[in-house]
Amino acid sequence: MGAIQESVRRFIAEYVGSVGELELLLLLYRDPRTQWSVEGISRELGVERSWATRRLEELCRRGFVAAEGSPVPSYAYRANAEVDAVIGAVARTYAERRVAVIELIFSRPHNSIRTFASAFRLRKEEEDG
Repeated sequence: MGAIQESVRRFIAEYVGSVGELELLLLLYRDPRTQWSVEGISRELGVERSWATRRLEELCRRGFVAAEGSPVPSYAYRANAEVDAVIGAVARTYAERRVAVIELIFSRPHNSIRTFASAFRLRKEEEDG
């Protein structure tokens, strides 16, 4: 099977904070014609509605998902061709090498750790400077 493609690694490093986030994106990716409610996603993935809402809003901001309707929106996968190709590779890799992808997700530094490390580095430089 070989190593995980660099484009898949980069996408996960930049856009995937948890296995749940990946599962959500791939749920929408599998059938872009389906309009999902927050409740439907919550039931399908077994997650809290508030978690699903926050993640869907983030996916919309990134341009991977579109929201339609008001006051209760429904969500569907809507990525451009370039991003779609990468997400397709992520989906295939996850289907074929699930454990390796999960290990990759868990091995990436979390934002809070990076923020803490950056703050420490800045303070250290100021003290040395």
